[in-house]
Amino acid sequence: MATTRPTTVRRVEHYLGPDKEILPDALDEFERSGEWLMQPKIDGMWAMLTVGCPAEGRPHVLKSRDARTGPVSGAGAGDLLEAALPFPEGTILVGELESASQWATDQFAKHGHRRMHLFDVLHHPDRLVADLRDMSTANRYAVLVDMFEVLRADPALAARFPLVQSYRADFKLLYTEWVLEGLEGCVIKKLESSYRTTRLDGKTNEWLRCKKFVTEDYVLLGFAMTPGGKAGVPQKTGCWGLWDENKAKWVECLRAGTDDNATLLTDDNVGKLVSEFRGWERFRSGAIRHAQFVRIRPEKQPGECVLKVIP
Repeated sequence: MATTRPTTVRRVEHYLGPDKEILPDALDEFERSGEWLMQPKIDGMWAMLTVGCPAEGRPHVLKSRDARTGPVSGAGAGDLLEAALPFPEGTILVGELESASQWATDQFAKHGHRRMHLFDVLHHPDRLVADLRDMSTANRYAVLVDMFEVLRADPALAARFPLVQSYRADFKLLYTEWVLEGLEGCVIKKLESSYRTTRLDGKTNEWLRCKKFVTEDYVLLGFAMTPGGKAGVPQKTGCWGLWDENKAKWVECLRAGTDDNATLLTDDNVGKLVSEFRGWERFRSGAIRHAQFVRIRPEKQPGECVLKVIP
């Protein structure tokens, strides 16, 4: 495992994501302030769709959040790239693509097609000011709602590009309902926030997320053997860790297996494999209580897995 400091991942130009997690009990306080809106958190992959010109045989361009990942195509995009969207060429839509998660896989099996859940619009050539990123979140969402009304004229399009609903009241109640429905939780956004950040990782402190579990993404640092396996035979397990910025080194945070140790816990994956674990509490050491393997994160780079400072 290399001990050099990882390079900060530079996101695609338009990526923006929540900086911090909050607890469900804090939602009431944010609602009372009247400064935030709330949206359900879809368990997919952030994606940006730039509208092409289907009439001339030009497909749309669909990108994930990582600048080092090529455009999403093939089975990863389904038939979204061929959709005849009723928007001018150059329109930029942002949403959660049903990809890179078990929930998304289940949804694809249920509906028979890939969906992109729209939550923002960043560029619209037909508007007086085409670049909408300096517009407030509330106003950009109002533009998106108007655009979705146009989509409703074609039920097949509306089904493939559903609108992520936005709310300004009943935060705690809605969060509870969404969790029961199988969603990840919610994201709250400042009404007056722009779609801008100066951070290379693309995060903003004007968006916050609240998830049903404490989750963390770790890098596979090596292996160990643990007792208590079948018939008392020691089992191979993974040693997972995070980059400690204060110590300038990788630190092991937990030991846990995966749902496919034979394939994932290999020498080739050391220092490269990023996996998500969930639990009920985050410790200062970087570990989470009762950690359970959730999924691998092929869209995430090891350098993004940094030890959080907990006051």
